[in-house]
Amino acid sequence: LLEIERHNEQIKKELNEVRNLAIEASSYNSSNTGFMTIRGYCNIHKIKLSLRESQEMGRLASKLAEQYELITGKAKDEIFGEVKSYPIELLEEIFKNK
Repeated sequence: LLEIERHNEQIKKELNEVRNLAIEASSYNSSNTGFMTIRGYCNIHKIKLSLRESQEMGRLASKLAEQYELITGKAKDEIFGEVKSYPIELLEEIFKNK
């Protein structure tokens, strides 16, 4: 019984890790949601931004999303804990000159 209990605990731990990875992946994966984070968009399009530049782009994206009355999402982030995700079309507009 103890061995089964330990095995079940290990499975629960691994399942939680898989769930966390899925959440992280979905925050970068536009095909699932139509939304992406600034960092996710930059990673996919090979755009190099400093942390400060990423924050500035996030503020710009938030301002434009509010101005255009667009819905934003939320995504887990390893640095900030949680960040906004934006419609991909908005990010394309913001980064078209980068």
